[in-house]
Amino acid sequence: MRRRIAAALAAVLLVSLLGGCTPGQKEGAEAPELFSRITGIEPDKTVVTVGDTPVSAQLYFYWVCYVCSSLEYSILNDYESYGMYGSCVDTDTMTVNWDSTYNGMPLMDYAVAQAEETMKYCLAIEALAREAGAELTQQDQKTMQEQFRQSVQQMGGEESFRTYLKMLGISRETFDRVNAFAFLYDKLLALVMEPGSSLYLEPEAYNRYAAYADHILLANQDMRTGELLTPEKSAQKYLQAEELLAQLRSAEDPQALFDQLAGEYSEDPGRQNNPTGYVYTPGSMVPEFEQAVAGLQPGQISEVVQSDYGFHIILRRDLLPVLESSPEKKAAVAGEYLDELLADRQKDAEVHYDPCLKDMDWIGFYAAYLKEVDALAG
Repeated sequence: MRRRIAAALAAVLLVSLLGGCTPGQKEGAEAPELFSRITGIEPDKTVVTVGDTPVSAQLYFYWVCYVCSSLEYSILNDYESYGMYGSCVDTDTMTVNWDSTYNGMPLMDYAVAQAEETMKYCLAIEALAREAGAELTQQDQKTMQEQFRQSVQQMGGEESFRTYLKMLGISRETFDRVNAFAFLYDKLLALVMEPGSSLYLEPEAYNRYAAYADHILLANQDMRTGELLTPEKSAQKYLQAEELLAQLRSAEDPQALFDQLAGEYSEDPGRQNNPTGYVYTPGSMVPEFEQAVAGLQPGQISEVVQSDYGFHIILRRDLLPVLESSPEKKAAVAGEYLDELLADRQKDAEVHYDPCLKDMDWIGFYAAYLKEVDALAG
């Protein structure tokens, strides 16, 4: 039962960040009681201050439970699908062991730390939106209202929605605020791409946040199973890569020949969906690939580069034309810049906790929370 609730709660919380309703609507609102029953702390008590921004108990506890439920769902899913995080799972009950270690630290400590980062990130969105004048328009509010109406329908009606709010442990007003974060982020992203705005990112600056590169991959493994080739066959692949590179070096039009050879010889299974290469942000590709691209100018071709996947011949392409022809790719790269701005604010934000949280038993808190959710879910 707990696993089913954790999975459902993770999905519900994610929906709440993407759906919406018009800010300020409070009809039918009920005072949240769930967290106060567990902790004895009043819902509207300020328990955390981030910079000059107070955070109420209901909002902070919501973020802790959001992170815990999402983490729980992810760990259990990765365990069943890939056998990962076995030390974090009680295999008899198929529940997460919150006393275990995750990413080098106690699992619950990790979750609480991630809750703080989530809180700082969302508040940074609000603060930057205020400074940039990125306010929700009437059209935004209409869109949020329509999404909210659809969400309530999907949940089964108003009564189900009230139960949903009780499961989240927050008031309608706090629910509205949480939903607004995604809309404000989109407003900020639009400003990043709007010439003349205070957040506008000049076209040439996009190269700081992404690169565009193609490659001919001669794999040293079976790309379906991951089984490595014999040393002899791997050596043959390297010699083949050297031969292809020699052809490119002597060609009158190296880029045209590269396109031809890549179509004939590249063993990258992703090439079918990326026939001219990849627009990627730092950390998306293997280190050897990214290091080689960083040393190239658009139009230049690398030497043979070896990685765990095999042998690459890499062509760096001009990023800006492909971004101008693909709004989705441009928005993704602009998002890297926006996230950098928000990360700077997170880094500088001082966080102060109320003494009432000092000795909180977070494992006991989350166990009590799940018990409450079980009861509400029937």
